[in-house]
Amino acid sequence: MWIFKLFAMMIPHPVKALGGTMSTLTQKLARLGCSGKYPANIERDLYAALHLSVSPYWLEVPARSQVNREDVEMRRIPLLLPHEMYHYLFESLLVKF
Repeated sequence: MWIFKLFAMMIPHPVKALGGTMSTLTQKLARLGCSGKYPANIERDLYAALHLSVSPYWLEVPARSQVNREDVEMRRIPLLLPHEMYHYLFESLLVKF
């Protein structure tokens, strides 16, 4: 999920600088999570914007507990593989390379 938060922080600034001269897909990507205001909704908005049929892989990773920072617990995080995303975007013609 951190990658979506990072994406949301990076996108709105360059898009605003373009003054609305971007593609529809770029506009949709810029609005992910209400332009980054709600990072928890970015994944949902990304799937809706791209009509993704690519499913994330779930990894279990050790992470510090949010309650007690000394304890380590296993957490599941979603991972979208870049080559699968590119393949889907190429095949669906959503992005022209």
